[in-house]
Amino acid sequence: MKATIPSASTGFMTIASLESSETAQLSNLLPESRPALARLVKYLADNPHSPSVNVNHSCAIGNISQEATAANKKLFGRGYMVGCMRPPVPLKNRFEQETSQHLWSLYALPKEAAIFDLEKKDGTYVYSDEFKSAAKNMNELLTKYVPDFSNELSELIVSKIFSGEIKHLMGTTEEKSA
Repeated sequence: MKATIPSASTGFMTIASLESSETAQLSNLLPESRPALARLVKYLADNPHSPSVNVNHSCAIGNISQEATAANKKLFGRGYMVGCMRPPVPLKNRFEQETSQHLWSLYALPKEAAIFDLEKKDGTYVYSDEFKSAAKNMNELLTKYVPDFSNELSELIVSKIFSGEIKHLMGTTEEKSA
């Protein structure tokens, strides 16, 4: 991966700067039945901070948010996401009227946000160490911030996550033994 480019306007996320082979790998994660998703990821990898109208025209996408949501279901686990932000100054249309356009980019998520380390050939996922650690500490956090939350319910949620009974949005999970 090329160096990430900090985004002064978000403060928390960085623009993903990918080699063409890395962009191709991300695009290959996306379902072939939705070719607009791959067009979106490829375009934003090369054109960060793209106004909505440019994304609409270049990717032949009407509802960018809908396609971004679908793409993110596969990208999140790899540490990336398609997102948008309001420009510091509203963009204007050809009549010099302010628009509600956003600026779209492909972002690299912080390492802590990666839920899965890898996707296995059978389509299941292996949880990252950060996610495992967070899940194990769930009981402590819930009882600290939600005093009425029962330990039994917290333990049930964690056990169902690790058993695979609670599926992540991006696919099935690998079963874990206790």
